Amino acid sequence: MPVHPAVQLLCEQSVDAIGLTTVSAVASALGDVSTATDLIQRPEQEKALQDVLKKCVLILNNDGKNFALRLACLECLYALSQPAIPAFRKGLLCNTVNSMNSSVEELLTRTGPNGAENLSSAREMFMVLIFRFTNYHTKVTRLLLQHMCDADVGAMVQMLLRIMVHHCETCEWPLLQAALQSLYELTVPTTYYTTGEDRAAEPSRNSGATTTGSSLQSFTVESFQDKIVVLLTEMRDHRLLEQLLGSLRSSWHESTYHRSPPSLAQGYAESVALGALGRPDVAHTVTSASAEQQMELLNWLSAFTLLCRALENMVEFCRDVKLSREVRARLLGDPSCHDWLASAAVPAVIAAIQVWTSEVGASAPSAAVNDGSAGPFATANTRLILLTSAVTLLRLLRCALYKPVVGVTPALLSSMAYLAAQVQRGEPQLRLQYGGMQVMVLTAECLVNMNAAAVTSPVNLAEMYHRLLSTIAADKTRCTLSNTYSDAGSGLRAAAAPQADALMSVAEWFILCVREEESPFCETDSENTSRAVLHECFASVETKLQDTAERIADLVALESQLEMMQNLLLLMTLTELLSGLRDGGLEQLTRPGPPSRNTATGAQPKPPIKSGGLPKRSKSGKMKASHHPAAYVCDLTGKLMREPVVLRGGHRFEYDALQNVILQVGHVDPISGESIDEDVEVDMPLQQEIVAYRVKRASKRGSS
Repeated sequence: MPVHPAVQLLCEQSVDAIGLTTVSAVASALGDVSTATDLIQRPEQEKALQDVLKKCVLILNNDGKNFALRLACLECLYALSQPAIPAFRKGLLCNTVNSMNSSVEELLTRTGPNGAENLSSAREMFMVLIFRFTNYHTKVTRLLLQHMCDADVGAMVQMLLRIMVHHCETCEWPLLQAALQSLYELTVPTTYYTTGEDRAAEPSRNSGATTTGSSLQSFTVESFQDKIVVLLTEMRDHRLLEQLLGSLRSSWHESTYHRSPPSLAQGYAESVALGALGRPDVAHTVTSASAEQQMELLNWLSAFTLLCRALENMVEFCRDVKLSREVRARLLGDPSCHDWLASAAVPAVIAAIQVWTSEVGASAPSAAVNDGSAGPFATANTRLILLTSAVTLLRLLRCALYKPVVGVTPALLSSMAYLAAQVQRGEPQLRLQYGGMQVMVLTAECLVNMNAAAVTSPVNLAEMYHRLLSTIAADKTRCTLSNTYSDAGSGLRAAAAPQADALMSVAEWFILCVREEESPFCETDSENTSRAVLHECFASVETKLQDTAERIADLVALESQLEMMQNLLLLMTLTELLSGLRDGGLEQLTRPGPPSRNTATGAQPKPPIKSGGLPKRSKSGKMKASHHPAAYVCDLTGKLMREPVVLRGGHRFEYDALQNVILQVGHVDPISGESIDEDVEVDMPLQQEIVAYRVKRASKRGSS
């Protein structure tokens, strides 16, 4: 096949004679992936390929050349990087990019004749070029992006989201996921606390550390929080989140109703449409998804999971309460975001549950083969991705639905009804694995947050909510929850017979998970009909759990007393031996009546406490033990606070929890019952401390 005429013309001209028209024609020709592929792969075009690469980089390295001409040469290299040919990307293309000089860096940092748009386009093409020839290595690309943007996280996130939006339609999954991974890494504390040797550095609360002999980037907690504020502000001011979610929603629609677009022409594995699997109303009819459908779904779940985790981190670590609330409000209030939740996020959860339950139901020891014919979900770890992705999406959905400031559209109501039905159908499989139980719990919490029990029109969400709760509450199967797919599979086969080591029924596990949930985005208002329905449905189960908890508390206290008495008797015996007392001395010490003070130790043994006088857990079951500092925990819910209120009496409450009490019984302290004659306001210094505490915990988890 002959060389394309535009390419041939460029090869025939000298570098000095090449003009903008010639290079633009080459860039346009190479925009056709088939033309670029031929130039790279056909032996007879090898000389032309090398000529194009050489002349483009020579023009790029010449800062005396016209800005538009150099930009067109960069576009040629970008177009040549589109075909997924690893040998070329890591070979000739990599060598070409590495031969660029400092003038190219200057080109990417200055504004061209047509303003900022040309600069953004140049940066975008260059970053995509780097992603591709480094095999989508996020650390290398992020460091380069950081240098190019002068460490401005706002400019960095703008560039990453621009790449995602402009390349979402092509379904170049490695690029989309690498850009999302880079965005996620910008929201993680450990990204800024690591050294060149991948060692973790302890974040400082009061002062920044200095750089000494390594590539250590050290930041204070405050500086990291400042970056989160910049990220959120940039996304709000430029509507970046809305653009990204709108683009993802459109691509999901394409993947559901049509073939995945030009990814086929780019040489990626053939990908058919999700089809019925991507539609919440009929996803349950897909009992055997093809390997291509499964891979398409896995790619979507990976992208959505990274995005959800990034948004969660921004909300978690943002010290600006107003800005954090704005993010949550936009997730439901903006039409593009709302539509993404209704038409992509919830359907993705439904599809994940459907494929997972189908795989679990079809799996059997005799069906295990190692020839790869089982598709991408042949391994336990890959199957777990389905559940973890569903959990991550549901957590963001719960956050968006918490105390909504706008109404829910019929589309989202319908999707939630289909989700409730899907979870109800999958309950026999979901109940046996901890991830599955989390899917059930989170689905119920989302429905409570939107008060599903009160919604009967235009969608009868109340009926689906009641059915889901009734199914779970009626499940008396005694089981243990598994954290591994293999254990869940063996438990599934043994579900018919009660397990000897099982402690609780499925219903008990469910309500226990609900009670122990630490998220502040769970509705606690007793006026919420759905919350009342949930506790009414599980009333007998909660009573049983409460009685069990009290018996365990009594047993623990008695064991503590027994241990104390045993230690006391041992001490007395040793004292008797050391002081030479008569053998009857021990009898005198242990006989009934007021004990005498031991002269050797000066200790006064305490009388045993009657079991009837043991402290018992409150019947309400609201307060729960916490592993967080007491000053950061709500005295009413036992959860780590987000918006703390400290009353003059010293009691600390989550703002929303205290407001719920005030709405019900007036301005009184829920603990002491005293009247509140002060303004109920968030304690900002304490709120800042709690956010810093969250950052430190996250950095420690990341470095462990």
